[in-house]
Amino acid sequence: MNNHGRLKIITQDEKGEVIFNIPKGSNRIAFKKVGYQAILPTVYYAELGKEKTITITLKEVTTAILSGKVIQKSFEGVNNAKIIIRKNKKETVFEGYTNSKGEFGPLELSVKPTGYSESRLKMEI
Repeated sequence: MNNHGRLKIITQDEKGEVIFNIPKGSNRIAFKKVGYQAILPTVYYAELGKEKTITITLKEVTTAILSGKVIQKSFEGVNNAKIIIRKNKKETVFEGYTNSKGEFGPLELSVKPTGYSESRLKMEI
């Protein structure tokens, strides 16, 4: 554990299993991994000298919503600010503008991997 009481696990075995020791008593533990939905801090109780197995299943993130607000230093929204989404820093895949409050989104993304049918995520400007 670091000096903030946080345990960071970088490796796991081939089955995705992780083993770690926690102090006796109540411990708040959260789980997160890029590409998966996080599990918010949950209290787990550890007894001295006893082993406990807990199975945590992280669900893959399969959808996303993109929206936001463009603001000035005064926190006022910027009207008509151009929003550009690019692929690989070169290919523009979306262009739009903020509304009078500086807001954009939700946006519609279309995904069609090779060999699969097309699916869409609706987004509004």
